This record gives sequence, structure tokens and C-alpha cells, in this order.
Amino acid sequence: MKTKLFDGSARSLQHVADIYRGKYSFVRIGPAESGAAGNQPESVDSAWLRNALAELQGKRNSFDAKPLLTTKELDELATPLAKALGLAPAGNDVVFAITGVHGVMGLFPRQSVTTGRAFMSSGQLNVIFGLARLNFEDELLGNHTLRAFTPGSRMRMISADTTLEGAHWREGAPGRGDWLVIALASPENERDAQGDARPVRPATTSASAIEQRLEILERLKQHNLVTDQEYREKRRAILNDL
Repeated sequence: MKTKLFDGSARSLQHVADIYRGKYSFVRIGPAESGAAGNQPESVDSAWLRNALAELQGKRNSFDAKPLLTTKELDELATPLAKALGLAPAGNDVVFAITGVHGVMGLFPRQSVTTGRAFMSSGQLNVIFGLARLNFEDELLGNHTLRAFTPGSRMRMISADTTLEGAHWREGAPGRGDWLVIALASPENERDAQGDARPVRPATTSASAIEQRLEILERLKQHNLVTDQEYREKRRAILNDL
């Protein structure tokens, strides 16, 4: 059985680098949507990111008033997602799908998927969710087809059921409960009023991270996704982090 992970458009099927791949789950870097500004690479603390994602749940008592992601899903997603946000060059997004077992009112557990598109902009993390705890197991068992794990989109909501909220999150656009934004904290304000860890920019960038960013930039150039001038400018900016 061939696994289809994105929608049918040629552009969405492109990707630059796989950061993580599980049986059905993935975190990868790919081109931003046409006409949209992409990721601004930013170091994100994975522990803070895990706490931030743990806040998310459905609005209006959806999802049985439970968190969007299970503990296992948070553990699987937070580290590779944080890594990808720090590595994705400008003009790219991070897309992900995370799967886990969910049920209705705690009953009838089924494999479900949550997908999203993530990028940093002006010191803020944007996550646009596509699917939220969508049961794909019944369809997979019934006709042996794995549905498209479509990430979120700036242009439109993928599913009207994907309406989320979180204590420190706000909507990224009016009426878009699928598009949520949370600000990174400054170093002098590392913890919020509840004492939860807030994201802090590391003082230095590791050599391995810089090497990975250079490798991704090379792939972008090979795929003609950046111009020669952009390549030179981005390479210089990456090396300046040494």
C-alpha cells in the first residue's frame, strides 16, 4: 500500500528535507505556499514547545473537552518540530502529521491524525492545523487506503472541525480557529505567571545545526527554489552564526 501524505497538488508534494519519519507520522521542511512569506529560522526550546502544544484543545467542548495531543504524541512531535523550525530556511514551511489513539468519550479508540503547517514570523510561532484528531483507521481498514494527511493552509481552513484554543495562543487571522500564534518570550522573562517554561533563544548556535542549515540551503539551490543571490545571502547569514 502506497502512503499518500499530502494533498494532490504538485507543489505540496515537494519537500526539501525529512526531519522525522514514523510509521504514519512525519516532520519535514518544504516550500512555503505560493505568494506567502516562509519561515524565519529561530531556535525554539523543545520543552517549551511541548508545554505550548499541550495547552491546545478544541473549542466549544469539542474533542470531549480533552487536549488535542496525548502525552505520547507530544513526546514524539516536540523535539523534531523544534529542530525543523530552527533549520528551515526563509521561504519554506515546516509541515507535520502526528498520529495516536483517540476515542469518543473515552470509548472506541481509533488511530487518529493531527496535521499542521508551522513557521516562525517576527518572533512568533504560527501553527495552522489541517486535520485535528481525525480518525483514519476505519477508512484504512475498510478500503486499504490511507487518506491524504493534508497540512493547514494560510488561504483557507481545511476542516471546519479544526477549531482550537490554548491559554497563551491567539488566532493568527480573524475567524481562523485553525491558525494559532504564540509569542516567544524574551530571555529576561523565561517563565510565565504559572511558572511554565517559556521559549528562550540560545546564546549560540551549534556547529551541527549550522551544518544542517547549510545542507538544506544546498538542496534548495539544487531544486531551484532560491536564486543565486538569495543563496549567497542566506549562506553568509548562516555562517555569521558561527
